[in-house]
Amino acid sequence: MYTRGDEFTLTADTVAKSVNRLGESLLASFLSDDAQLAAWGEVRFAAGPRPEDFQQLLAGSTAWKLAKQAALARAGRYPYGTKLRDDAMREVEAQFGPGDIATGGQTNSHGGQVTP
Repeated sequence: MYTRGDEFTLTADTVAKSVNRLGESLLASFLSDDAQLAAWGEVRFAAGPRPEDFQQLLAGSTAWKLAKQAALARAGRYPYGTKLRDDAMREVEAQFGPGDIATGGQTNSHGGQVTP
């Protein structure tokens, strides 16, 4: 199964073999921005390698929430008030942004000021 950010190759032969009896190819639509916008309201596939600044996880998605939860759990293994925990929590916040996943509230695990 493919996930967001996976790369795959569509050769001319692969596209040719995907043509149905009406002469249409679903694979050809993957490279058409207009067809993707019509089908999904966004462009999901593009030719070439993914951009350097590509975000594997979409903020707020289930995969993102699970990744943030796992990162918070790893950082939370360090004792409160230690530099290790403070640094680890800052890294989580830098990667995923501030706030608690479950309540949407602010987290303050690294000794910083909490602002509403």
